[in-house]
Amino acid sequence: MNVTVLDFFMRTVDCGEFNDKRVLEVGSRFVNGSVRPLIERFCRPREYVGVDIEAGKRGRCSAGGEARRVFRA
Repeated sequence: MNVTVLDFFMRTVDCGEFNDKRVLEVGSRFVNGSVRPLIERFCRPREYVGVDIEAGKRGRCSAGGEARRVFRA
């Protein structure tokens, strides 16, 4: 994960924003790191769903059809 992203997350996260809530991450395909494991472990969301235009690690489902066009616009 990019150190700048991790630093920003650690300085600004408020776990109350995630606790027992449903989280939707758009653009979730794992490329070079993610804060998702930190959110799931320490902030305890009720559900965490990731979507991306391409299937891959940490992207539970991929968008297709019309959504694919919108994401690329």
